[in-house]
Amino acid sequence: MALTVIATLTVCIGANTAIFSAVDTLLLKPLPYPAADRLVAIHETNWQRHETEGLMAPVRVAEWASAARTLDGIAGCYFENLTDTSLPLPERVEAMRVSPGFLTLFGTSPLAGRTFSPEEERLVAPVAVISEGFWTRRFGRDPAVGRQLALAFSHAQAGQKPSQPQAQKNHGQHDDGQKRQGD
Repeated sequence: MALTVIATLTVCIGANTAIFSAVDTLLLKPLPYPAADRLVAIHETNWQRHETEGLMAPVRVAEWASAARTLDGIAGCYFENLTDTSLPLPERVEAMRVSPGFLTLFGTSPLAGRTFSPEEERLVAPVAVISEGFWTRRFGRDPAVGRQLALAFSHAQAGQKPSQPQAQKNHGQHDDGQKRQGD
């Protein structure tokens, strides 16, 4: 009888610990951004179909950002798969195109190099900020910036951003590659 009670308690305590760890990681820990408690996600909804739209036009994001009065800023992003052919062995990467002000809004500072200049953001210049993981894996953490990256079309590498936890992909960061939003 005592053995059954001990086994039951052991299983219950283990299950409780596992559940709390998952809830703590996914729901309770703040995102690793300055003022993370002030970040919100905004989605556009198609009321006729009763569903959230997957992508918003860059023009819509810019309109919302210029009209925002209660928010410090609005920025958008979307993911796409690209192939980096900068080196002899091509590598498939998931890139994130971002709207102007995205890195600033999330408080992202580069590990090396720089982020996008205001002129590059206005002109949608072919410039990329690569993730720490991509920088390490693909370029061996070579501190040189300015190399040409062949990501569907040529991009000049502006800098390297620090890595973020994988779970934050849905919060606007990803650890495989990042480039400026087009159009």
